[in-house]
Order: sequence, then structure tokens, then C-alpha cells
Amino acid sequence: MKKSSNYLKMILRAAAVILMAAAAGAVILYQAGYYDISFIRRPDNKDEEKDSVSGTADSGYETSELPPIDNGSAETDPNGSAEVRPGTDPAETEDEKAVYKKELASLWTVNDLKKYGYTRTSEAYNRSNTRIGMLTETVVIPPVYMLKSNTPVLQSYMGYIKVELGYASYILNSEGKTVASGTEALEPAYRRDDAGHPLYFYNGDLYYISDETGNMIRVGTDPVFAPALAFASAEGYGEPKLGLRRYYVDTTRPRKISASGADITDRIAKKIAEAAAEGVEPVLEAYTIQYQKIRLWGYTDTAGNVVIPAQYYFAAEFNENGLAVVADDKGVVKLISRSGAERINPYGRVVYLEERGRRPSIDGYYLPESYGIESIGMFYFDHGMMRVRRMIYDYYYDTQLVSDTDVLIREDGTLFSFPQEYRLAGYSEGILMLEKDGRYGFMDYTGQWIAQPIYTYAQPFCEGLAVIGNEKGKKAMIDSEGSIVLPFIYNAISNCSDGVIVAFEQYFGWTFYNKMSK
Repeated sequence: MKKSSNYLKMILRAAAVILMAAAAGAVILYQAGYYDISFIRRPDNKDEEKDSVSGTADSGYETSELPPIDNGSAETDPNGSAEVRPGTDPAETEDEKAVYKKELASLWTVNDLKKYGYTRTSEAYNRSNTRIGMLTETVVIPPVYMLKSNTPVLQSYMGYIKVELGYASYILNSEGKTVASGTEALEPAYRRDDAGHPLYFYNGDLYYISDETGNMIRVGTDPVFAPALAFASAEGYGEPKLGLRRYYVDTTRPRKISASGADITDRIAKKIAEAAAEGVEPVLEAYTIQYQKIRLWGYTDTAGNVVIPAQYYFAAEFNENGLAVVADDKGVVKLISRSGAERINPYGRVVYLEERGRRPSIDGYYLPESYGIESIGMFYFDHGMMRVRRMIYDYYYDTQLVSDTDVLIREDGTLFSFPQEYRLAGYSEGILMLEKDGRYGFMDYTGQWIAQPIYTYAQPFCEGLAVIGNEKGKKAMIDSEGSIVLPFIYNAISNCSDGVIVAFEQYFGWTFYNKMSK
């Protein structure tokens, strides 16, 4: 027993020596600059008071004018028009870290741009008066913290940055300074209040965070009145137009339920209609009546007077062009005018498709499967066009789906043509995101390619900018002319949200950017 006790003491002494050596080594490596610890400042100037951790050094331009725009290796024809192609990867022969530092040094900083009168903007990127500025005073997030449950730990959200680490959660403002901490329970609501504050869900209610105090301020907005699509959009997206607002009524409807518990209401109605057409009495199976709770939507004016009675199972806000998307209980979409009259509704139209040997099929537009940024372009007209989900069923077997594709329609209901071999993967700001065999490209609303379909990754345009990716897994960002504004050096780049962008690079971690104009 005594011998075992001696062995235990020897093991404990050895472990203590190893731990002390490891700690000493960690301190030496930290002081040498081999790694950073989150939210611990490594100051460049001890005399300088700063609210956050120092990041990349200011490039310190002293000239009276900004450097010229670097368009990467974008190509134009000799006449300066026609096709514009985004640049290619950095030279493969260079070390990736050296390439990253070189590319980073060529970017403007927020401090540079402020000297020349630039401020953060949510307006669409415009090469004539807009720049991307890198924040040089930011929070240092260790590269190991990139993903949490397959989600980037840093997300741009309506002018803010939400940080979700394994041990803490924070809300940062557009300049990378903490405005609230301990925010694990907050979930972005992907909407704003009437004052434009980005909102968060907490215990079923909506709140915004005060920049001055960091306190959560509860708002009285009904959570069900969110825009049709929930994503980190710029201010103004999905707001009511034309003086009409949605309202809802909770009610019930009778349903016919079979002995096995199945809802056979539609089947009974079909049998009754068929029997009436034949002039005979219908033979119906036994059923009972049950009442189902439902919510119906309609529209009022700003004074609360009903303009269109509550009758739709889904309703989006009106466009500036006077049309709104509504849908029935089966997700069938139609567009109505401000009087409630149907303007576009192909449902039930019989089409004879050549690829089916002109066998009759039933045409219709339907609600999307999901309601995030992946469905952007639906519900609201943009540059006179809107993306809709078109589903076609067999005429004789109405449960047999023939095709399920996304198309673009004009305000008169006609289709916008794009190459048939491509899939419409997104539409926003007048730009189509097209995909074929896993390759993505962008075409504008006039039918001209602005970025060739050569990319293995792409996101729709937001605020005049879009993220693209190549076969090496590197991401970049382009403007609406196809020119590169952030180079191919990142492993991940967020969409621009109210002028804020976050980007991750595997060797150096996270960098924050602001879209700025003057």
C-alpha cells in the first residue's frame, strides 16, 4: 500500500512539472506573437487608449487622393465595353500567406476612407462613389473559432456583427466594438422596427439593443408581421407600400375526416363535382366534420379600414407597382391588385409540352420551400421582374409532378427568357444567378453575362455585391459589373448586410469590412 502511494506521488510531481513547462511555453509563444487570445489586446502603442483589440495596421495614406480602383484582372474588350469577367486566382506559385498579406495591403481601410469623407452605407455598391474599407481596430477572434454547428461564428446582421463562440456571445457594431455581451439567448429576427432598429427574438418577444447602454429594449411589434423572406436585408426591404398593410383573422374551417383520420375534404368535393357533371348522385364514403384552426390574411389602409377582406392563407406586402403575392391553403400563388382583383394567376391553365409529346399538363405558380436568402427575388418585383416557383402536374393524374422550376415573370405575366440549360438559382437587384452542372454565373436583366458561369460557389447579390468561390475553396466578392472588390483569399465571406461584411481566412482569422460611400 505504501509502495502504491509513493508511485502516485511521483506521477503527480511529474504531471505538475509538465503543466508548468507547457504554461511557460505558451506564454513565450504568445509574447513572440505566434497566436492571439480572444478579446485580449496586444497593443501597438501603449500610450494609445483603445476600446478593442488592435488588428491590421493602418496603411496610413497621406496623399490628397485615394488610390485608383483596382479591378483585379477584370477583362474588357478594346473599346472598354461588352463583357466583363471577374479576375482569376492569385498566382499559384506564391505562398498562400504571402499572397494574403499582399492582397490585404492593397485594400483600403475604414480610417483611410473616413479621411476623405466616406461613411458606411447600405445603398447598392457603385464603383463611382463606393469603396470597401477594412477595419483596423477589431476584436481578435482565433482562427479555430470559424464554425459552430456548421454555422460561421461571426455573422453580419443589419449593420452589426453577431459573435457566437464556444464560451461567449457578443453583439458588435459596424466598427467592431462590443455593444452587448452574454447574448446567447438572442436570435436574429431578420426584421426591423419602425425606427429601423435590427430586432432579435428573446423568449418569444422582439427586442433591439441600445448602442449607448447595451440594454435590450422590448418593442411591441407583432412577430408575425415579418417580411415574406427572413434574411439579413438592408433597411427598407419588405416594408408596406402604397398605403396598404396586411392584417389577419384567426378563425376555423370545417374539414371532412374519414374513419381512419385522414382529411378527405378535397376528395369528397371532387367526387361531388364529377357526379354533378354526369348528372348522378355521388357515392361518398363515411366521414365526420371537424373544425380546424386557420389564419387568414387581408389588407387594410393606414387608418385600419379593411380594403381587401381576410381570405388568403399567405400574403406578402404590396410592391410599388401595385401588385402583391397571395396564396391559398395548397400554396398556389397568384398576384392581386390593390383592389383584390387577380392580375396574374396561371393555375389551372392547360399546357401542351413538346417534351411530353404534347400530353396535357396543368400549370401553376407555388410558394417556395424555404423563406431565407436562398429564395430572394420572390414576392417582390425588381427591375420589373419577379422570381416564382413554377410547378406543372399531369392533367389526368393531378398528383403526378411533371416539373418544378423557378422562372422569372414580368409585371404583365410573360416569362423572361434565359438559356434553358441553366437553373435560376437566385434573382436580386436585376441580376440572375444561374447554375449549370455545379457552376455559377451572373446575368443582368438585359440578358448580358456580367460574370461567366465558371464558379463553384455563389450567393445572390445583396447591396450591389455578391460572393463567389472557386475550385480551391477560396471566396471573393464582386460588384454588379463583375469586378472584384475583395480578392480570392478567403475561406468564407458573409453577404453584405447594411454595409457590413465579415470574412474568414484560415491563417489569420477574421476580418471586418464596411461598405462606404460619400
